[in-house]
Amino acid sequence: MITSVDVEHGNRPSRQLLIEQAGRVIAKAGIDEVRLREVADQVDVPFGEARALFASEAELVEATKHSLNEALTSVVDLHLERLPENATAVDKLRATALSYFSFAVEDPSAFAAFTAVHATPQVGLKAEDFVDRGGRAETCPIMRMLFELTEDAIRESGGREVDAKGTLLSALSIFSHLHGVTQLAAEGILRYLSPAAKKQTFSAVMDTLSVGLYPFFRGERIERTIPYGLVGEQPEALLTKAKDLPRTTEEEQRSALLRGAVEEILDRGVTGLYIGGAANRAGLSVQEAEHLFESDKELANYLERYLDKINYEFIYRQVAALPEDASAVSKIKATGYGYVSHALYDPQGFDTLIKIASGPIVPMSFEDNFLPNANKAVELERDFSEFGRAFGFIMSLVREVIDEVDGPRTPWVLFTLVISVWAGAHGLSMLSTKGPLRGYDSDFIFEVLTQYMDIEFGGIMRSLSGMAN
Repeated sequence: MITSVDVEHGNRPSRQLLIEQAGRVIAKAGIDEVRLREVADQVDVPFGEARALFASEAELVEATKHSLNEALTSVVDLHLERLPENATAVDKLRATALSYFSFAVEDPSAFAAFTAVHATPQVGLKAEDFVDRGGRAETCPIMRMLFELTEDAIRESGGREVDAKGTLLSALSIFSHLHGVTQLAAEGILRYLSPAAKKQTFSAVMDTLSVGLYPFFRGERIERTIPYGLVGEQPEALLTKAKDLPRTTEEEQRSALLRGAVEEILDRGVTGLYIGGAANRAGLSVQEAEHLFESDKELANYLERYLDKINYEFIYRQVAALPEDASAVSKIKATGYGYVSHALYDPQGFDTLIKIASGPIVPMSFEDNFLPNANKAVELERDFSEFGRAFGFIMSLVREVIDEVDGPRTPWVLFTLVISVWAGAHGLSMLSTKGPLRGYDSDFIFEVLTQYMDIEFGGIMRSLSGMAN
């Protein structure tokens, strides 16, 4: 675990101090920002001693990775030891999931570092690597654990055997669901909930997925509905820096400044956003920037609405491609493809949106007006639901699903189902932009999403209709 840098050093060995501080640096800025001399200075370890312990930054990062892997594995082992001898594979999946969740919410910095050290693109990784215990998949322990437990669950279900890729798709579906709700609770919008509320939400979200697993593995699946993939081509990733954007017109200056604000937040955090810093990154003067936004707060508020609008447009574009009589389930599936598409298109903007999101997410009533004029093209400055346009739109669609099957019309059911359907798409988005799936082909990412949708909606419909077994 990563303890506070202000903790007394005591008798803790220099090696451990360096590893913990490297973890803090990785959590905040990424692997590339680890500098052995700077890390040593930050924890008062002489550079000569640090150099004797670690010959390079790469060695320090690798040791940090090993330490984080061990920390997570020890939490998993502890939870698994508490299970009865007759525990099922799904019981073990749930215990492993709770371990991952607890590891993250109890130490968000360690969780951020763990995700970052496993974010090196592994384009060559194949499903068969998980079957071979000596394969490279061993480098990411949670993926290995989930793959093996998914294999066990498929066997226990009595369903037909599937090949390694089929198992991997299901395991990554489970991982996406788990990582999504975990990341939201540790670093995203769910971090504002109380510890008890976080745990209740996590339990409910995992319940929804769990009831669909054995039926899915047995082949007892709900009727598949459109869409079966992304409509249209996935656009090329947006990699242009703010300083390289055009700045001739006022609107171009605004776009460049907003991009500069994205870069500033990712580098300095939400509280570190200042007009001057964003302007400098965009190649604008402070005067030019202050002509567009009068204060740091105004810039931050506008940026949140701006990024939410882009996210909504990606989502709604997929929904609009459906037939007019499409079911609410089809519409929710379409939002998932749009959500992931946005993340793959603009990883930095998407990450910033998750960090800066500040609106409420818990409905006070089942009848709340989540999104006024959701299906209309509205101006950026008006008609915003307090829930945010994208989240409010998803919430309104989940309410339609509940009504279509005469499910319980309660705020808690609505909230937990929204988080549940959101979790998989969000988790897959995070894993594929700044996690172990970074660098994978977008077609494979959407293949995982399709598998996830089939499992998750089976769980949702069984939960709502009382068919869970």
